[in-house]
Amino acid sequence: MTHTDARELFEYNDWASRRLLPAFEELSDEEWTAELGGSFGTPQSTLAHLVAAEWLWLERWRGTSPTSLPDWVEGSSADLLLARLARVAEARRAWLADLTDQALDQEIEYSFLSGDRHRSRLAVLLRHLVNHSTYHRGQLVTMLRQLGRTPEATDLLWWDLGRHPVAPESATQSGEGGD
Repeated sequence: MTHTDARELFEYNDWASRRLLPAFEELSDEEWTAELGGSFGTPQSTLAHLVAAEWLWLERWRGTSPTSLPDWVEGSSADLLLARLARVAEARRAWLADLTDQALDQEIEYSFLSGDRHRSRLAVLLRHLVNHSTYHRGQLVTMLRQLGRTPEATDLLWWDLGRHPVAPESATQSGEGGD
């Protein structure tokens, strides 16, 4: 992985979140907190987890390992979580702007919230976070569909095709068939 690859990976990650997450602003309070299954049960809890993880990993990459999650994680509205995610993405873009290829190969030390200490190559941790967010965006898509919504496609392919447009008759972005 190069610093250019890392920036591109997070361009995709941020695009996918921006494309999907506004659908949650339209949910009623009952839908927002509905128990729908999955890792965190509700749209609110799942989105809060995604946003908190993105914040937490950025803090770790910047050299601090928070020992607890911020107060805003529990019971937040979609608007608040989306605003937090936008701030994290902005701070991450600034951090990524200074990233070097050499830094990607370095191991960093960090702690989980449990206090367990670990070391990993930064490149692996960057990939981990994008994979983690993709996984939970998939759960959020399922929840939206359970609530009768039709979320936008967030596949990497659609992001890339949007960067390199082709003639309208040769491609669609319906979210179907691009698997």
